[in-house]
Amino acid sequence: MPVADPRDFQDPIAALIEHLKVQEAITDLTDRRIFGDALPPEAGMPDYAYTIRWSGGGAFEELATIIRPRLEVRAYGKTDQDAARLYWRAFGILHGLENLIVGNARILSILFDPGPAALIDETLNTPFKLGFMSVIAQFGDP
Repeated sequence: MPVADPRDFQDPIAALIEHLKVQEAITDLTDRRIFGDALPPEAGMPDYAYTIRWSGGGAFEELATIIRPRLEVRAYGKTDQDAARLYWRAFGILHGLENLIVGNARILSILFDPGPAALIDETLNTPFKLGFMSVIAQFGDP
């Protein structure tokens, strides 16, 4: 059986972002301000924004076609209630999701950890909800 070339892997974060950007329940709040890693400096602080970044575990291995990363999510809002609204909408779309195919990535499952934590981004002076999810993803020919 041929092994997928790691250079052909689609980042599971990119796959999740693509999926969220077509979800009206999310885009009606974020206006598609959904980012991998941190908020870009040019984004300033919109009313709502959602970020997904690597949190550890399951790094790409040379010959792996299945990875199990843990991802950090942040849901930003003008108020704590706004941040919670966005967090729980995204949670409702992603938690328990199975067999999502985006590009050459298949997200086999997504499970959120208990949470979220309510925090303030000191740089932006903006509330956000911090959560974590475990993902099982397969790459190659889904």
